[in-house]
Amino acid sequence: MMRMSNSPENKTRMKITPKKIYAKLIDGTILQRIDHYIFYNYRLKQIIRKGKILVGKLSAGAEVKVLNGVFKDLRYPSLEITESALVPKIIGSYEYQLQPWFNRIIKRDFTDIIDVGSAEGYYAVGLATRMPGTTIHCFDINEKDILFSKQMANVNNVRNMTWNTFCDEKTLLNFPYRGKTLIICDCEGYEIELLTPSVIEKCKQTDFLIEMHNVVNPVISGELFSRFQFTHTFTVVNNKDVDYPLLQGLQNFTETEKEFALCEHRGGLYKNIYMEWAYFTPKVPL
Repeated sequence: MMRMSNSPENKTRMKITPKKIYAKLIDGTILQRIDHYIFYNYRLKQIIRKGKILVGKLSAGAEVKVLNGVFKDLRYPSLEITESALVPKIIGSYEYQLQPWFNRIIKRDFTDIIDVGSAEGYYAVGLATRMPGTTIHCFDINEKDILFSKQMANVNNVRNMTWNTFCDEKTLLNFPYRGKTLIICDCEGYEIELLTPSVIEKCKQTDFLIEMHNVVNPVISGELFSRFQFTHTFTVVNNKDVDYPLLQGLQNFTETEKEFALCEHRGGLYKNIYMEWAYFTPKVPL
């Protein structure tokens, strides 16, 4: 094993000076890391605790069901999930900009839908309830989320699902495509590693709905648009305002409770980092 020399030159290079620490503090790097590591879990626990209280107020002791939107009446088996957006999902305002796209998806005769980053199953089980002739394939590395989505499938009486763990390039290259397929991808910045040119060529007759995590890596959307340009057309799906007065279940909330309930808390308590999605349609459909 190579070892570094103890020469004065190396000691000088390795020395962390007060000036360097001050520079890091000034540009916010150290403070951001301290804030994230110390307070992230605390904030998440706050969000989950408050969220469960509000969901209890919505359900009033009855079973917990989605109240609005394309997945209305989707049942949750319990509230035992670490999900910061639990209340928007139960209200049905979660990622509201995707509602028209899911309505279109439900009307399509997809044979299979692959959901990469399926989490607790909001989209996966929701689609399974609305598309009984389609097989929904869940992929998630969180074992608790996979278990919860199985429970959700059970309470919603759906059987057209499979559950899997890690999805990588080989998974998509070797998937037994048997008809019209949709791939939903929400994998927290892993999109570039997963959706390689080889995968896109293999799936040139496959639809994709992809969340662009530019907040994780600012080059993601540009790189993916470049990779897809020869095989697919695409539409960017931006966030839009929700018509809150039309949403059922908010009438008994105070204004502060409404603010909390409709916030997806991306980035922390009462914070929201808005993400873009894009829908990719094959230029040469199946």
